[in-house]
Amino acid sequence: MKNANKKENSMEQKIYAALIGVGVFALAAVTIIYGVRMQKTNELARQEIQEGEQNPVTGPVAKNETEEKTTEDESKEAGNQSEDKVNPEPAEEKKDAGKITADAAGYNGKDKFAWPVSGNIIIPYSMDTTVYFETLDQYQCNPALYIKAAKGTEVTAVLEGTVSNVTENDRYGNQITLDVGNGYKMTYGQLDSIPYQKGELVEKGSVIGRIAEPTDYFALEGSHLYMKMTLQGKPVNPADYMEP
Repeated sequence: MKNANKKENSMEQKIYAALIGVGVFALAAVTIIYGVRMQKTNELARQEIQEGEQNPVTGPVAKNETEEKTTEDESKEAGNQSEDKVNPEPAEEKKDAGKITADAAGYNGKDKFAWPVSGNIIIPYSMDTTVYFETLDQYQCNPALYIKAAKGTEVTAVLEGTVSNVTENDRYGNQITLDVGNGYKMTYGQLDSIPYQKGELVEKGSVIGRIAEPTDYFALEGSHLYMKMTLQGKPVNPADYMEP
């Protein structure tokens, strides 16, 4: 009986010893695994620190430098744009003061203007009915005004305009046509000489010529100014636009 108890106790001791050995082995294994992991973690940490020391510009600092670079680039770009705006227009695009057309501040068709000479109308404007021309001894429609004036009388431009034509013919003698803007043109005829050329700017009130001897077509009417006004190429009555 005693021998049986001894054997049983001996078996239990062996089992306990085996369990303790297994526990010690498991603890050792866990300790080894944990140690390996910690070693790897430490190595990674050291690598990151070394990389950080080799490349110190990281994180917010790099961002600040990027922002500064961007700001500098934007400033340069803005400076270039400012320089572009300051650049003057090419010389060929500048307008010659003597060649400016009257369209920029052209006649509006509403303001009344002064008479080019002082005198009576000897042949009125009339496109609806015919009027009598004494020298021709004919009745004709008349797209202009004939204003009595003595030879040598100065003729002034009633409006500012650009000379669009200077001509001479047997009926109206020397003529000058001014483009006064917005589709309006003024023609002055029966002049002795004209001191302007095509393309020149004539200021309002400037002398554009003097009354000449009448042409053969108007010998009986005597010396006068031929004055024609058109809008978009169609004749209109100058008397409707002149001061009373």
